Amino acid sequence: EPVMAASTASTGSFATKKIYKSGDAQVSEIEESVAKAFVELEITSKDLSAELRDLFILSAKEVDVPGGKKAIVIFVPYRLHKR
Repeated sequence: EPVMAASTASTGSFATKKIYKSGDAQVSEIEESVAKAFVELEITSKDLSAELRDLFILSAKEVDVPGGKKAIVIFVPYRLHKR
């Protein structure tokens, strides 16, 4: 059973609700940034607010892609994929 991870996000306790980790797993900087971005979008975008309200992430990783660029892969629980 995943547990809510603690975060020092500047967007307050809202960002902590967007990251779930198993056991004592630590929140990475990239995961914290993704959670903050989701919270900011939820607060500022009326169109996306309802869609993002129940969204949370399990993990986020930065990966290299062709052309010397980077991308962020965001992992969400399977049950959220259809939303």
